[in-house]
Amino acid sequence: MARRLINLLLFAAALAPAAGSAQSFGRFGYVSRFDLPGFTVDSDGFVVSHPAADRIRFARPARVWKPTATSDMEQTVALGGPAGNPAKVRASLLAPGFALYFEKGLSLKVGSTGAPYLTWREGSAASGVPTPNVRWVVLSFRDAQPPLVLGFPDGPSSLTVTGKPGAWTIEGAPDFRGWVRVGLPVGLQPAAANSAAALGRLAESAAEEEDIWSHNAPVLQNLTVQADEDSVVADWTFSRVGALLPRAAVLAEIGGYPLKVLSPARRMKLSLGEGPASVCKSTELRIRLPIRRVPTGRGLSVGADLSAPMGTVSPFDVPSIVELSLETLSATRDIQTRHSAEETGSEYLSQAAYFKEPWSDQLLPYDAAGVGIDLASAHALLSQAVTASTRATSEDNALLTSVAWRRDWHTWLPWVADPNQRRRAAALSALAGVLCPEPERRLSAAMFQAGLSAERGLEIWRRRTGQTSNEAKLLEPMPGLRQALFRLAGLVTEEARYADTWLSPVRVFSDVPLHVTEFEKNYTVEWPVLEPKASVLRLAAGYEIRLDAISNLPRYRVDQALGTTEVLYTPETTGICQARLFLPDWAKPLPRSRSIPRYSEAAK
Repeated sequence: MARRLINLLLFAAALAPAAGSAQSFGRFGYVSRFDLPGFTVDSDGFVVSHPAADRIRFARPARVWKPTATSDMEQTVALGGPAGNPAKVRASLLAPGFALYFEKGLSLKVGSTGAPYLTWREGSAASGVPTPNVRWVVLSFRDAQPPLVLGFPDGPSSLTVTGKPGAWTIEGAPDFRGWVRVGLPVGLQPAAANSAAALGRLAESAAEEEDIWSHNAPVLQNLTVQADEDSVVADWTFSRVGALLPRAAVLAEIGGYPLKVLSPARRMKLSLGEGPASVCKSTELRIRLPIRRVPTGRGLSVGADLSAPMGTVSPFDVPSIVELSLETLSATRDIQTRHSAEETGSEYLSQAAYFKEPWSDQLLPYDAAGVGIDLASAHALLSQAVTASTRATSEDNALLTSVAWRRDWHTWLPWVADPNQRRRAAALSALAGVLCPEPERRLSAAMFQAGLSAERGLEIWRRRTGQTSNEAKLLEPMPGLRQALFRLAGLVTEEARYADTWLSPVRVFSDVPLHVTEFEKNYTVEWPVLEPKASVLRLAAGYEIRLDAISNLPRYRVDQALGTTEVLYTPETTGICQARLFLPDWAKPLPRSRSIPRYSEAAK
């Protein structure tokens, strides 16, 4: 126990960055570029995610890429550019596109053959003709590729196209200073701007969302979470209306998770290839996410112990770590199981490889590619199982925190390239979060599950819209257990029924294996005694229970307070102690015992 505590403290210290407070980074960690819905942005310029799109280059490649502010929702990067170059670039997942900040003029270059057109609400301009001062301008091309919209949050501005075939420049005034929003007015749909009518249609499309293009992205101001037995309700408050809904919130229900967006939203006409895009109609995004509340402690269930004790567990084998976690939560497990879980976790913390995230200086148990994040998630589940099995209150779970830091705001999944590692880490982190009593960590668990379901929902949407005819196979770790705990759609399996033991209304916190059998309308509880000494049995329930001594309990006293029943007893001999458990007449019966499921991760 002491060794585990020391390792946990050392790892928690390693998570703290060298300076400042720790912060989630999602997709914005490790790399010197932005991979955004519809765009890739780097130190040389940006390009739309379409095979026909021309690359837009800065006047000169940026000298540096230095993040100055990072969260899972946005990142601001200093570029240190010369005159005409952007000094900063900001990506926000709360708005489509990204933003560039210019201090000394504005200059962008493109190598298209034909001169681009600049279009605003009232007209268009060819090369050599400046636009009037306007709040936004559409930049379109003569060949079929997605047009761009450039918006000016700091006030109306003018642009001009100059140059020659293969070397065009989009310029602002020499003294231009301010932010420029870059977006896609018709999404990834290619449009050839080769007629007045085509240019007019592009202007109409841009005008429909001009409030987005001509303002900076919303900023998160507050998050509140409320919880009940069956769900959490999260309220994100932003600085202005129009925050882009995460893909996970839009597509999770299609993928089988009954999440509900409770605040008003509207569907945008454009798509960035990741499902339909929707934005908030108010400054609030309110979402209800189903997640059943698992009380702390180990749930009592009725019937014989159907699971054989585990043997040696490798701290680097995900399936056996998950199975040890489930065994740790069983009311029939003994103290040796808890010791095995603690030693397994301690070995992992002392032997795992740790990698520095360069922008925050945090040491994390996975590398830039995400290798190791699924193992960290499995140990987060094991750590939470140990805590929940013996304590009525929770404590920090540094491993679970480290995985949540890499969760992307748009997808609500860990931002790693390997789809199996991504889904395995999300599923195991969701199960770890279910065991947490705090509303905030239950929300985190539900977000992971919503991300998993939304990824499946995205595949369904793509098939429905004719973008693909293939049915992608997605990994589903422990699907039955998550189905029961998150109210997922589907047939109830034996693994899902096992979840009832997690939800039992009567909990035990003592490290003794309790076996329960039915007796008339009540229950008999028995447990082994290896040494006849003064001991304590702690139970908890949401109502008053009664526990009467039957055998091998000559000294026996019951104290009750605030839903907790504490039995102080001294056995007469080694062997079995027995007591009678009485529940209120109106209480639901204890669940039936089920075999602890083996680890599974079917691709379906």
